[in-house]
Amino acid sequence: MKWISALLILVIISSCSKVDFKTAELEVYVDDTAYKVGDPIFFNIKSNADNIVFYSGVAYGDTLNEYKSRDGREIPIENLKMSFSTKLGTAGTQVDQLRILVSTDFNGIYSEENVDLAQWIDITSEFTLSTSTAVVNSGEHRLNQYTEPGKPLYVCFKYIARPRTTYKTARDVTISEFLITNEGGYGKHDVVTFTRSGFAAATAVRKGNFTPTEGRTVFSNTSIQLRANNAAGTTDEYTETWVISKPINTDFLNLGPDASIPLKGYKELKQEAFYYTYYRPGAYTATFVAFNMNKDEISSVVKEIDIKVGR
Repeated sequence: MKWISALLILVIISSCSKVDFKTAELEVYVDDTAYKVGDPIFFNIKSNADNIVFYSGVAYGDTLNEYKSRDGREIPIENLKMSFSTKLGTAGTQVDQLRILVSTDFNGIYSEENVDLAQWIDITSEFTLSTSTAVVNSGEHRLNQYTEPGKPLYVCFKYIARPRTTYKTARDVTISEFLITNEGGYGKHDVVTFTRSGFAAATAVRKGNFTPTEGRTVFSNTSIQLRANNAAGTTDEYTETWVISKPINTDFLNLGPDASIPLKGYKELKQEAFYYTYYRPGAYTATFVAFNMNKDEISSVVKEIDIKVGR
């Protein structure tokens, strides 16, 4: 009998759900459509909806809140800049071991043969590198001049270890805080961070007679420690370690969908007033979306109000 009672309850709930389902209604009013920067704008809301969200129309920096970009936003790369930090190990005296290279014709196959087939541009001189155990930031430098439309960019840290007999002991080089950003009309956004760079032991290309059992170069989630051979009989080998990024799109940056600002959720109190303030002059489309839904259907309505904000 218990299961029969439970089934009857479900049938009643389902029936009520269909009977009680309301077509969403929404009206939004403002006193004016022209304001000054910093003025609070009062939106008067009349709605029977269980859920209401708001899009301010702002699209700058960390605030991307436009209804038209609710399904996703791609912005053009305008000003591409790269930075990173380096420091040297405590032992060793070799100098000038690190090179920073970029390429647009590397084919993405991480092998010595394919690395050699690509053309690499040396941009080391554009950055400040550490000459001691102190961590030194490279400074931020543009990459636009090294990009080509429709082609990805690859960034490489090339570590050179020369024969110890002639050049003395090689020094470890640690690279961290790698970052590529884009700055333009939508503000400044990360394009590639260290964790999304693709730098990894599996894709590092090694040239020369390495001793793989030593596991010399160390990769972590935040840094790369580049190291030379140290086993007896191997320290007089000339070696190169090429740590190459994943392909970097230099045409567009996908920022994902713009998020809405929730004003009312299911079972929350009725929302009749909402204040919003714009802090930059411009023309904005303030958008309200109201919707009702159950397991079978959804009803939604959209209201847009054009707002002009001056100084």
